[in-house]
Amino acid sequence: MRELTRPRIIFLGTGASTPTPNRWVSGVLIEGVGITMLMDAGEGVQIRLREVGVEPAQLDLIAITHLHGDHVFGLMPLLQSVAMRIESMKIKRSVVLVGPQGVDYLARAAIGSFDKDYLTIDVRLIEDPRSSVVVVDGNTVVPLPIAHGDVRSWGYYVKLRVSGGRYVRVFYGADGVPEEFTIEFLKRNGVDVLIHEATYSRVHSAEALRTGHATSDTVARMAVSVNPQVVILTHISQRYGSYVPQLDEVRTRFKRVYLAEDLMTYPIYILPREELDVSGDVLFP
Repeated sequence: MRELTRPRIIFLGTGASTPTPNRWVSGVLIEGVGITMLMDAGEGVQIRLREVGVEPAQLDLIAITHLHGDHVFGLMPLLQSVAMRIESMKIKRSVVLVGPQGVDYLARAAIGSFDKDYLTIDVRLIEDPRSSVVVVDGNTVVPLPIAHGDVRSWGYYVKLRVSGGRYVRVFYGADGVPEEFTIEFLKRNGVDVLIHEATYSRVHSAEALRTGHATSDTVARMAVSVNPQVVILTHISQRYGSYVPQLDEVRTRFKRVYLAEDLMTYPIYILPREELDVSGDVLFP
């Protein structure tokens, strides 16, 4: 693990469903004090990691939201690279893998044993948020339910340790619409950075409902409800090209919003220090 004085969030892939030259599929890297974590592993994610200067073997935690291909097809080759690198280095290392039922089968198909000579994969299958909290070197990760059609999907709330005994509260939501439990959790614990899928514009709300995705209105309502310091939109349908109307649509109700682009970095350290939490604890509704 790497000790960063300037924690950051890097968007490795920001597109939905199918990768294009401008938007690869889902992957968000979050780096804080004592942890480097990856949220989702769409195809090609290990290429993106190396492009931003992160060796896959440096990952401490990989969290998968759900088992649709654009979020998980990069997991197996990523784990194979991690295993080969760690075993060749002959340094004891543990990586936490969090996700829904089925992610363990993908991992085992990729690397076989979870307990190798040097690498241990600590698989945490999510059953209930209260019993599925993960803590890595003082950083807390809590899975929260997201409604995504007939597929079980989880968002991830991160209490990210930064310098000076402070914590940045990040929520990554993909894919779908947050359930009421999730909204109540976020209200109770607070959010500094809200990263959420905004696959569709409001004009395509019927398609969003059919496919179980969020629209700009979904994210706007959520932002007004939980009042984060900043909102970042991701998982954009490839139909929108260079102009993504979701950004302007959300800004009609919540001004502090940005559109993620591939390889964009959000520098967490610019958040006002006085607004950050001083406790690593989380409270459940």
